[in-house]
Amino acid sequence: PQFHHKRSSSSSSNRYTVSEKDDSFILALMSHGENGVILGYDSKDVHEADILKIFECPLLQNKPKIFFLQACREKHGKEKDTDGVKLTDFVLQYSTYEGTTSKALDYDDDQEKQKLKGGGWFVKTLQETFKEMYKEYDLEEMLREVGRRVQKIKVKSYEQCPEPVLQLRYKLFFKID
Repeated sequence: PQFHHKRSSSSSSNRYTVSEKDDSFILALMSHGENGVILGYDSKDVHEADILKIFECPLLQNKPKIFFLQACREKHGKEKDTDGVKLTDFVLQYSTYEGTTSKALDYDDDQEKQKLKGGGWFVKTLQETFKEMYKEYDLEEMLREVGRRVQKIKVKSYEQCPEPVLQLRYKLFFKID
């Protein structure tokens, strides 16, 4: 499959192509959203199922497809539609569970802001955890640790709990040359 990545508000875009040499696919998507819907750069709704269907292709068959989704999942009348999406070898790691908001760094606690500088609770914790653990642990264990760490972050009365959906048939380790 091919997809476009919009770099800025100028009309410049890049095209990425998945090849047979690729042994997995990872997409990190950060935007506004609600349950089952992500807000596109053009402010139009994009259903998660439509994004996932793009990656049901022969080149990625039997290969892990990993999605990190940093977006709110509150319910505002739009229902999640996953009909027709075959989730074999897919990982969907949501920043929060269904029906809740995903916390960004827009609060007044300077100490917590400094600790999480550079992203929302989930994204920053994901980065730190993977950097520390990728050499020894598989993906599922790292995601479990991300969940534990994010749940420990408390600002005022707000807490967040990431939700993984794992449909892998085997353990996945990252090899970085």
